[in-house]
Amino acid sequence: MWITYAPISDLVAEFYGVPQSVVNLFSVSWSILYLPGSALHTYVMAKRGVRQVVLLGIAGTALGGVLRTLGSLLVDAGTIGTLPGYLMTLLGQALAGLVQPIFVNGSAMIAAIWFGVEERDLATAASSFCSPLGSALGQFIPPMLVSENDDGDVEGMTLLHAVQAGIALVGFVAVLVAFAEAPPTPPSRSTELRHREDRGTMAATDVLRTAWGMLRDQQFQILLWSFGVGLCMFNSLMTLINEYTAVEGYSDNDAGIFGGIFLMMGLVGVIAAGVVMDATHAYRAIFKTAFVLAIGSLLFLIVALRPGQFAWSAVAFGAMGCVMLSLLPIALETAVECTYPASEEISAGMLFSIGNIFTVGCVYFMETLIKLHDDYDSTVFTPVNLALLAFAGVAVLPALFYSGPNRRYEAEQLAGGAAAAADAEAG
Repeated sequence: MWITYAPISDLVAEFYGVPQSVVNLFSVSWSILYLPGSALHTYVMAKRGVRQVVLLGIAGTALGGVLRTLGSLLVDAGTIGTLPGYLMTLLGQALAGLVQPIFVNGSAMIAAIWFGVEERDLATAASSFCSPLGSALGQFIPPMLVSENDDGDVEGMTLLHAVQAGIALVGFVAVLVAFAEAPPTPPSRSTELRHREDRGTMAATDVLRTAWGMLRDQQFQILLWSFGVGLCMFNSLMTLINEYTAVEGYSDNDAGIFGGIFLMMGLVGVIAAGVVMDATHAYRAIFKTAFVLAIGSLLFLIVALRPGQFAWSAVAFGAMGCVMLSLLPIALETAVECTYPASEEISAGMLFSIGNIFTVGCVYFMETLIKLHDDYDSTVFTPVNLALLAFAGVAVLPALFYSGPNRRYEAEQLAGGAAAAADAEAG
């Protein structure tokens, strides 16, 4: 739902009778609401637990989908004008955006609750990729359903909204029927130790105290900055992919394919990152390597994206997606290791919140730079590409100096050693 309008931004602008910069507010609204959404997630999680917070998230998503469908349906029927229809659609989009941190921030937490040491990193990788997977579908599907007919009218918008709302409603029923709070026994020693206290007694002051402690940690500051800038680049590029590739002469369908390839190849990177982290637990080295590869993939994209070079452009988007999206589980697990025994959703919420805060201004800044050079003239170093390289540089450089501890893994090793010694003595 976040990225639905990016590959068809010109058609959405025509349907609602608004400029493309106003259409971008559909995706930017999610970034604006990420911080309050994270606070909502943390509060409900502390008071009600995993099941209730996930129910809240999917219910908000489904309701937002229904409101979006009503907005476009009433415009199609001529019942309301395009501006009221746009505002109703934006309201539904904003409601879904408010609850999205429940799913994004909770991936490491749910992996820790349900999976043991040897499966946890891969579980985080798999769950953290659910959002990019949905975004990939959000790149592929809209150009297939929304088009301009022979009379010049945009059709298919209500169908697109109805499909997404239907998927969310199915998800709500599935969570209501099948999602449990936790397994009968904790899957790891660290989970048992940290969740032994009653989460229902956690107060807002406890959350703020924990967050403040993280902000004072120099190593977590590096994670926060590097991941935040990287997420800002990803969000901005996905939001503006139609406008970014149109400069090189590519269509809405091409932009949707590029975005889909970016996100689908990210699945390869995410799974590979999870396997390597599970096998080695070398979080520091993996974190640094991924950032270095990310700047290399950006250079490849800048050089490859040329008119008439669809295949090479697709390969470049795929390579960049493979590397950049692998940073999702890598950063989440590295942050959990650095901040243990603090709750996983607090560190994840802070990482994603700072990235989304950066995104709000960055989208409109990059859109302005694209307009400064909106005709292809064979140059590589356009204003927007120079900005992307600058963002990548300020993200990668601090990441190379990260040297945070692996507190959770070390605690588990110590607990395992103590347990083995106790068993040997008892025997």
